Parts: sequence; C-alpha cells; structure tokens
Amino acid sequence: MMGSCTSHHVTIHAFSGFLGRPDDWSFLPRTIPTLGDLPVFWKLQIVDPLEGENWNDWSVRWLCENPRSMDSSEILLGYSLGGRAGLHLALNEPSRFQGLIAISTNPGLESEEERADRRKHDEQWALRFLQEPWAQVLSAWDRQPVFQNSALPERLSARYGQEASPEIFRQSERLRCARQLRQLSLGAQQSLSRALQQLALNQVWMTGAHDLRYSSLAETLTHQRHQMRWSRIPNTGHRWPWELSEKDSAEQIRSALSWLLNPSG
Repeated sequence: MMGSCTSHHVTIHAFSGFLGRPDDWSFLPRTIPTLGDLPVFWKLQIVDPLEGENWNDWSVRWLCENPRSMDSSEILLGYSLGGRAGLHLALNEPSRFQGLIAISTNPGLESEEERADRRKHDEQWALRFLQEPWAQVLSAWDRQPVFQNSALPERLSARYGQEASPEIFRQSERLRCARQLRQLSLGAQQSLSRALQQLALNQVWMTGAHDLRYSSLAETLTHQRHQMRWSRIPNTGHRWPWELSEKDSAEQIRSALSWLLNPSG
C-alpha cells in the first residue's frame, strides 16, 4: 500500500543497498499490506548522496525532506548500505521512529587504521565503477569474499543492471556508485556500535547464517541488550532477503516488524 491516509498507520522506509533500486523491495508491499489492524505504507528508496555529502549531511537532508507524520508509526528498514542509512537516521532523530531493522549491516569499523584502509579500498572500487565495462566491474564486485556463501539470486539480476540499459542511465548509475563508495564508505563512518547499544530504540539485526562475519558483528552488538534482537536466517548468506522466496523472506521481515510494534507481546 502506497500513498497517504488520514487514520493511524505504519510507515516503513525501506532502503536498498549498494547497486540497489527501490524495486528490490517491491515484494514487501504485496506481501505485507497490513500489520495487525494497521495499514502499512511502504516508502521504497535508495541512498543517493549529493556531491560532497557525508553521512550526517545526507541524514539531515533526508529528515528535512521527509517530515514526520503525526498519524503514523515510522520504522526504518535497510539492507547493507541501506541498513547503514537507517542507523544514521535513527541516531539523528531517535524519538521519531518506532524501530529499526538492519539487514546484513555493518555498524562501523573500530580503528582509524581499518577506516583508512577501507577508504583506499572503496576509492579503488569507485574508479572501477566509473571506468571499467559495466559487466566486468559487476562480475568483479560479485566475487568479493562477503558474497562467497551467497550466489547472486536470480531475482536480483535486474538490480545488478545485467539487462540492456541506455547509456545515459548507466552513466548516472556509475556516478551514484562512485558517490556512495567515496562519501558513504565504511571508512568515512565512525563506529556506531556503542551509540546504538545506548539508543532507546528497539532494533532487529538480521543476518544470513552463512554470512559469518556479519552474523558475528550482529551477535556481539545485540548480546544481552533488551532493546536489540538478532535474527539469524538459516541456510542463507549476505543477500538472504532475495535468496529466500518472496513469501519466506516476507515472513521473516513480518516477524521483525511485529516485534518492533509490540516487543512485549
């Protein structure tokens, strides 16, 4: 369900990951139109920083351009880069949101040395996305270790732009990828772990069981934190929302949403 309404409802801001498109989440409005007696309004979006914007700049602009609705419970949901967008929005205006779902999300690197290495790494990728043949750089991106237990799901092929596409769109996508890699790099983000643990906001962290690195991060972050819940999805990897069927993925996400709306239930 999309649009506006006059009665109370749930608004879910769903952010796609790097290389993502809003329709990555198009199965969710079809499968979760309501939660209990409440209609759900899905706002499907990408994280697209303006030239020169860092995470704080982007978050402040997003909050200004997307004013809160007084008749809605708002929830943030994001995958990977989109999950990090949710973290920053929640920390910028925690009283606004009912909860946060972070899917395959890194809360940040702990040391400046790690962050410096990551900035160099992401700058190299930014140049590749700007310069290399599209299919070649996508194939190289897909061979990274984080995806080793997560083959590219068939229903994500369109997201990766493997179909024919006008060059004017492709150039726009290349520039967006470079901005994301340079300006929103993990290397350009402080570790948010402690701030998130202290945040008075219910959070669900969701990882694929085969995604060992991100599962370890989520387990450590949420351990013995009453406002934080970790869900490990069996037999899946980093891209678990698209590795599962639409029905099964939606059921996992519905369960997380239900807990956020009624954590004591």
